[in-house]
Amino acid sequence: MTIVLHEIKKVFGLRMVIMLLAINVVFYFLFIQFYFQHFPNGNPDTEIHKASIEMKKDYGTHMDNAEYELFRQKYDETIEKAEQFMKTDQQFMDAGITTYEQFYNSDYNNEQLNKLHNYAVFESDTELFWELQARRYMIERYENSEKYPYNAYGEVDAKQQNRMEKHVASDEGDSIFTDVVFSNYMSLIIYMTVLIGLSILFMVSPIFLHDKRSKLIHLQYTARIGRRLFLRKLTAAMISTLLIVTVQLGVFFLMYSRLGTGLFLDSGINSIFNIGYFWYDLTFGQYIGLTVAAIYALSLITAVFAAWISSIAPNYMVIIGLQIPYAFLMFGWMEKLLIGRLADIYYAQHVQPLTYLLLAAGAVLIFVLRWRSERRADLLV
Repeated sequence: MTIVLHEIKKVFGLRMVIMLLAINVVFYFLFIQFYFQHFPNGNPDTEIHKASIEMKKDYGTHMDNAEYELFRQKYDETIEKAEQFMKTDQQFMDAGITTYEQFYNSDYNNEQLNKLHNYAVFESDTELFWELQARRYMIERYENSEKYPYNAYGEVDAKQQNRMEKHVASDEGDSIFTDVVFSNYMSLIIYMTVLIGLSILFMVSPIFLHDKRSKLIHLQYTARIGRRLFLRKLTAAMISTLLIVTVQLGVFFLMYSRLGTGLFLDSGINSIFNIGYFWYDLTFGQYIGLTVAAIYALSLITAVFAAWISSIAPNYMVIIGLQIPYAFLMFGWMEKLLIGRLADIYYAQHVQPLTYLLLAAGAVLIFVLRWRSERRADLLV
């Protein structure tokens, strides 16, 4: 255990920690800050989010038919307010528009009506028209709830078709949870996955290279402990990875909690107001837990690959050259499969679990092969 702790201290050397903090700060300002500062991101997202908060507080996790009628009533009341505004606004009076339906169905190819629309939505002092657009969108989603699962996907297999039919038949679709919250979380967690992966590659990669460069590797195999040092270094890499992931996710969720989305943690994600449909009836809180588990799994797999690269590479240039294709594969090309559409019926139900199993098996295989190589090298000394 003493050797493992010593190796962990080497991983978290002062210079490495300072450089890691710098990488995290730069990455945050380049890619993550936007999704914290601009949530919800303008209209109609802002009004959709406001409406969903109101619905969640008034109706709970789901909206039944009676509550939907109350929601429709509020929509009609908002129309009345908008029409009162139209009757007193000079530009609406000049255009002869006195009802919201007239305004909504206006021909925007008409220059005057197009200017009126821009004025009402972007220039006037009222947010009523954005609010109406948001509420109308939610009403249309609710009233066409049986069509949306089938319209959201192309060709599907029998299991996917069966899952959509079960979704339509159940009341899970009435869950009060919108794509405004979900899309924002997914954008953030995808970037966090990339940042965590890059952090692990950066911190773990030198774990074997230090000893090679200082020629200690030749001395290690002259001692009885030498053949087990590879395992202890790998153990240190895995523990260091868990520490890095835990700290980064801890800071992330501390910041994320300030967005106020905790209100929806008990809402089901298989909602008609959300994008995509999922193999499992999960709440938003459970889905967050699933993404966190996936990040930990990917991080440990990445740590094994980073340690393996470090054990075979003679210098930093080779390490970087080997890490680039791995990072592109895991955090670029396979991002949607591994995190971006986790549990989504976009993929067949077995595809994502099988992918994780194959990646884990690959990590175990290269570890076993490298360990055998280390043992033979020790015996030949």
